[in-house]
Amino acid sequence: MGDPRPGGPHPVAAELTGPGTAPMATITRHPPIHLTAPRRPSGMAQVVLYQALTSTSQFALILACQTWAIYQGGQHASYLALLSACYAAPMALNRLLGRLVDRIGPRRVGVAAHLTGAGVLLISLLWAPTPAAVLITATLSSAIRIAAQASADTLPTWLPERPPVSAASVWITLAQAAPMIVGSTAAVALTTTAGLRGALAVLAAGSLAAVATLTRTPSRRPTATATTPDPHHPKRRIWTIYAVTFASYGVIELAQPLYLRDVAHAPAWLLAAANGSFSAAACLGAVLLHKHHHLLQRKAALPIGIAAVAAGEVLIVATHSAAIAILGNIAWGAAVSLLAPATRTRMLNRVPPDQHGATLGTMRTIRAGATFAATAACGPLATTCGVQITTLLAATLLAASLPLTRKA
Repeated sequence: MGDPRPGGPHPVAAELTGPGTAPMATITRHPPIHLTAPRRPSGMAQVVLYQALTSTSQFALILACQTWAIYQGGQHASYLALLSACYAAPMALNRLLGRLVDRIGPRRVGVAAHLTGAGVLLISLLWAPTPAAVLITATLSSAIRIAAQASADTLPTWLPERPPVSAASVWITLAQAAPMIVGSTAAVALTTTAGLRGALAVLAAGSLAAVATLTRTPSRRPTATATTPDPHHPKRRIWTIYAVTFASYGVIELAQPLYLRDVAHAPAWLLAAANGSFSAAACLGAVLLHKHHHLLQRKAALPIGIAAVAAGEVLIVATHSAAIAILGNIAWGAAVSLLAPATRTRMLNRVPPDQHGATLGTMRTIRAGATFAATAACGPLATTCGVQITTLLAATLLAASLPLTRKA
C-alpha cells in the first residue's frame, strides 16, 4: 500500500499501478475549503443617512421660520436677526454635549434628542404661529437639535471599522449639504402652502425616521490613544479661520433672503432655488473630492477654500440679478465642499479618537458664536447700509484671514 500521507497518492491508486500498466490518474486530497461569511458593512451608509436626516431637520426648521417671517409674518431685518440669534444661542452648549457624546456614545444621545425634538414640534402645533411663538419654537428646537448634531458628527469615529478622517469628513460634508436641496425646497413649499405648522409636522416625522436609522447603525467605543501635545500646533489660527468663515456664513444666511426680496425682487421660491444650487454644488464637489480626499492634508487646501468662499459670497450680491445670485451660490457651494472638510480633517488628525466629540463640540461652539455675532451685527448694518454693502464687508473680512493659513 502507498503512503497514505495527506496530499499524497491514494493507496488504492498506488496498488493498481504496476509494471506494464498505464498509470492511473491519482486521486489527490486537497485541504478543506473554509467558507468565510461576507464582511459586515462598515455602517458609513447609515451614518450618511442619519447625518442627512439630522441636517435636513436643522436646516429646514430655520428656513421655514425665516420664510414665515418674511413672506407671511411681514417681519423685517431686526426680527430676522433676533430669530437667528435665538436659534444660535443654545449652541453655546456644543462642547458640553460633545463631551457627553464621548462619554455615553452618539447613539444614546441621538435617539434621546430626536425623540424629544419630535415631541416639541408636535406640541408647537397646538397654537397658531405668532412672532413670539416662532421665537420660542426656534429656541427650544435648536437646543435639542444641537444634541442630535453632536451625535451625528461624532458617529463615524464610533464605527467598528473607522474610516480615515479625511474620507469621513468629505462624506459628512456631503451629508450636510445634500439635505439643503430637499430641505430648502420642502421648507419653503410647505410653509407657503400648508403654513408653518404643516412644515413643523413634516419635520417631526423626519426626526422619527432619524431615530429608526440610528438604531440600525453599528457602534463601538473608540480606543483611547496617548498623544503628545504639540506646542507648535497652530490651534488658535485654525479656530480664528473657522470663526471668520462662519461669521461670513451668518451674514449670508440673513442677507440673502433680504437681498432676493428687496434688491432682486424675487419670489419666495427663488430662495429655495438659491439654497438648492448651493447644496448641489457642494454635493458635487464632495463627490469629486472623495476619491482624492488625501488632498485635504495639503496646506494649500485652506487658502484656496477661503479665497473661493469669499469670491462666491461677493458674486451672490454683486448685481441686482437673481440669476447671478444663483451662480454665486454655485461657486460658494463648490468652495465650501473644499473648505469645510479641510478644516475638520486638520483638527481631528491632531487629537485622539476618544476626544473627537469634545473637539467637534468646540468647533460647533465657535461656529455658533461667530454666527450669533454676525447676525446680531448684520441686522442693523443691513438696515442702514443695505444688504449688499454688509455682505461685501463680510467677504472682505474673510479674505483678510488668508495670511493666517501660512502657519495653520
